[in-house]
Amino acid sequence: MNNAVDECYKDRFDTITGKTIEDIYPEKEALIVRALDNEVINSKKAFRRQINIYTKDGYQINDLSRAPILNKKGEVIAIISTSNDITEFENIKKALEQKNNELYDLTEKYRILSYIDDLTKIYNRRKFYEDISSLDINIKHCLILTDLNNFKLVNDELGHSVGDNVLFDFAALIKVLTSKYNGNAYRLGGDEFALLYQSQLNMDIPKEINEINIILSKYHEKLSASYGFTILNDQDALDSVAFDLTFKRADSLMYEYKKKLKEPF
Repeated sequence: MNNAVDECYKDRFDTITGKTIEDIYPEKEALIVRALDNEVINSKKAFRRQINIYTKDGYQINDLSRAPILNKKGEVIAIISTSNDITEFENIKKALEQKNNELYDLTEKYRILSYIDDLTKIYNRRKFYEDISSLDINIKHCLILTDLNNFKLVNDELGHSVGDNVLFDFAALIKVLTSKYNGNAYRLGGDEFALLYQSQLNMDIPKEINEINIILSKYHEKLSASYGFTILNDQDALDSVAFDLTFKRADSLMYEYKKKLKEPF
């Protein structure tokens, strides 16, 4: 035993020379260390383990190494043991892991917040394009584009605060609508919005939009929503060219709908 070992146990022994494992360690730890020695004897190989040694001040984490000394016959005649107190290192490591987890959670929180439109509290354009790029190509999806007709009149005649309320309420309405069909609603910018859901879920789009328009008309008699929709084929979400064409088709249909409006809802 070197002086460092004696120093480690000086509060219990004048010296640990001649002491057994059972003398040095509490019963539970003694069983573990004895088992480790037996493992060295049986395998004739060196190894390292970490074990907790409980003391009057708590516990310390030991990095324990065991290596056999063999005679010419290959028999284990002794075991060399080294032990390093790595408690402080492990505590620092644990603290760093905790901080890393906290940083990850915070990063994830801000990532999610970066997907939310400040005014309407639904998903924004960034989230829309990320969701499009990660769609399951084995499932067809329906894309609906919609915007508000005569929204400028609301801002001009009733003020921008009312206009903001209209955008917020309209977003809430389409969010409820898409939630019924396990879809998502997005604000693409201004008064332009998108709805995305699995196409096999049959939505009566004209009926749903009509009900929304009845609510919108309470803000202003000329206020309503136009829409256009199309089905995303399997490869559209992966092929940017195909998606652009599909998006433009839905956008074109929305403007055709605008032209057909004879009277406000």
